[in-house]
Amino acid sequence: MSVGALACAGFVPAAAAQGLFGSGAGKSAPAAPLTRDGVRVKLLDSCVLTQTKPGVDGGAAPQCRCYTAAVTKAMTPDEIASYSGKMPKRMEPLAEAAWATCQKKG
Repeated sequence: MSVGALACAGFVPAAAAQGLFGSGAGKSAPAAPLTRDGVRVKLLDSCVLTQTKPGVDGGAAPQCRCYTAAVTKAMTPDEIASYSGKMPKRMEPLAEAAWATCQKKG
């Protein structure tokens, strides 16, 4: 799987996630159940953050929207409900194929 696909698939290095989202040391509200759209937004945010290159017109948003729509559509309800920021193993080949397809469209 390419680095771009890994990052878009929700594979964000722990150090990067720590820097982006803080240490989590404070109190937090109870997590709401995840929805398909909620997972899509999480994946989209991660994809855009990791794939947008400074000085490149248009950014990665169109490819990321394509990618996250395809990936979340293929996820089962159980995969959506248990999504924890890491792509389910079953989805890795599908995510890689979706990323490749969306790169060609962009």
